[in-house]
Amino acid sequence: MTLSLIKQVVGPIGRWLMDDYTAHSVLLSIVLAGWMVVVGAGQHGVNRLRWQVRTWVRQLASAGTPSPEAMLELLDSRWQEASRGIRWMPAAKGFWTRSAQDGRLRELAGFTLVGVNHLIEGLAETSEKRSRWASRPSAPRVIGRAAGGASGPPSEPRRA
Repeated sequence: MTLSLIKQVVGPIGRWLMDDYTAHSVLLSIVLAGWMVVVGAGQHGVNRLRWQVRTWVRQLASAGTPSPEAMLELLDSRWQEASRGIRWMPAAKGFWTRSAQDGRLRELAGFTLVGVNHLIEGLAETSEKRSRWASRPSAPRVIGRAAGGASGPPSEPRRA
């Protein structure tokens, strides 16, 4: 009954697609799995470059490199070496891949002036949160039976 209701709602094209999928589900699943592998391979290279850029910026920020422009200049040779191994990158809003192009790859991986500025600001916020958290007085967290009582609200006194 539910299937017939869905077929009425989707119309003739939807019915044709549903019938075709049920008749050829294995073939369609293989095509979709292949598409996922291609798209995943393209995204994996960009994610690896993002991680690499983040690591490089952390290293230079802790060493005291003064400006994002200087960081980009210092890291350009590393970038060239790391991006040489990337052959595919996402295209069409991530639904397909294309051959890697250096300018677009820099934008996707955040190896631009704006991207490095964003990473530096994120590092500053993270260190500020950590220092604020470390300066708080901490009380021991004791829960349940480890507190010496049965599990229940802590306001109940323990009965002997």
